[in-house]
Amino acid sequence: MEGSEGSPESERSAITAFMNAHPLSPQEARLVRASLRELSNEEIADELGCSPSTVRTYWSRIFQKIGCSERHHVLARIANFLAVRIRSGSS
Repeated sequence: MEGSEGSPESERSAITAFMNAHPLSPQEARLVRASLRELSNEEIADELGCSPSTVRTYWSRIFQKIGCSERHHVLARIANFLAVRIRSGSS
């Protein structure tokens, strides 16, 4: 069922809402989405068409914007945001 609790559409919607709630650039949002697929910085760089150094720069900016200091903290915040939205029935 489209958009049902725990469905891929619901997860995408929650992730999009998280991205919209934080001032991430389109490239930073793409980087976070790629990280959710457990890609390495090198794989993300290939996907975004940039260098691994640029990916590290994007991570630094994301950390500042979201108030985290490590990649897994950003991903944990997204997971928590998703869990709250699912529990509350938002999508």
